[in-house]
Amino acid sequence: HGTPAISGVTIYGLGGSAAPHDIAREIIYNLRKSSTEIEVVHADTPNPDLVDDKKLVMLCSFSGNTEETLHCYETIKPKTRLLVALARGGKLRELAAKEGIPFIQIPEEESHRAFVVQPRESVCLQMTSSLAFLAAVGLLAPGSEGRLDPNEFGFESEIPCLLRGWRQRF
Repeated sequence: HGTPAISGVTIYGLGGSAAPHDIAREIIYNLRKSSTEIEVVHADTPNPDLVDDKKLVMLCSFSGNTEETLHCYETIKPKTRLLVALARGGKLRELAAKEGIPFIQIPEEESHRAFVVQPRESVCLQMTSSLAFLAAVGLLAPGSEGRLDPNEFGFESEIPCLLRGWRQRF
């Protein structure tokens, strides 16, 4: 087993962009597939001293323009290279593209079958996205009962290509 590449996961989001990740964390813990600490922070002023270069940080904002989440990005970015963003678009998508940060896209086209209007409507979508990403990373850690695996969640065939890429990166 050895020391995991990722020492922990911290997810930043507010309201409807934080709650889905609380649920995802509990699913992972209940499956007992990872003992990696997963923290969901519902705050706009992150403590950069709690992040280091082995901490995976997810920045979540339905719109991608949430000021608090963008502030978290600016505060945390210098502390870790393990960043991922989840949003519909906005400034967070622009920053991710500019900085080469993996970006999990919430559908923005009304014709997309998973399109929703309000953040609270996206709870299942964001939760599933979080589970898919964290499963791709693996989160294997001492004390776990195996590796967190995307197949446990029954994801569709279009997702595995993204998962393989994320696993290689992280």
